[in-house]
Amino acid sequence: VQPETAPSIKPMPLRTDLVVDSSLNDSDPERGIYTDLRDAIQASSSQATIELRGNQPVVAANIAIEAKSITLRSATDSSARLILDTNGQNDPDDQNMFRVRGDSQLTLENLAIEAQTTGERSEAIFDVQSGGTLELRGCVLRLDLHLPNSKLFMARL
Repeated sequence: VQPETAPSIKPMPLRTDLVVDSSLNDSDPERGIYTDLRDAIQASSSQATIELRGNQPVVAANIAIEAKSITLRSATDSSARLILDTNGQNDPDDQNMFRVRGDSQLTLENLAIEAQTTGERSEAIFDVQSGGTLELRGCVLRLDLHLPNSKLFMARL
C-alpha cells in the first residue's frame, strides 16, 4: 500500500486593483493605470492594492489616507522606490510622505523608501493620526540628512 500524498497547493495570485508606473507618459484610469500615486490613491476603493511598477522613483508628499485600507507594493520584477519630496510644502503639517487618518490603514510591502532633508524644518515620513494603522513588510528605509539642524522622523504619532 502506497502512502497518500497531499495534493499540491498552488499559491494564490496576488490581487492588484490599480497600478502606478511613473515611467509612462499618460495615465489610463479605465484600465486602472496611473502615473501619479496620489491620483491612484484618490481613485482607489475603500480596500485596494496598488502595485508600483517600473524602475522610476515614485514621488510622494502629503498624501492623505482617509477612510481606506490601502496596500502599496512593489511589482515582482520592479525596483520601485518611494521618494519623500516636500519641496514647496510650507505648512509644517504637510511635511510628510503619507498622513494616515482616523480608521484608515496603510500597508507598504517590499518597497525602498527614501527621504532626505534639505532645510531647517521637521519632516516625518509617516504621520499616523489617532486610529490610523501603518504596517511595513519587507521595506528598506534610506535617510539622508543634509543640514545639521534638520530633523527627519520615521513616524509622527
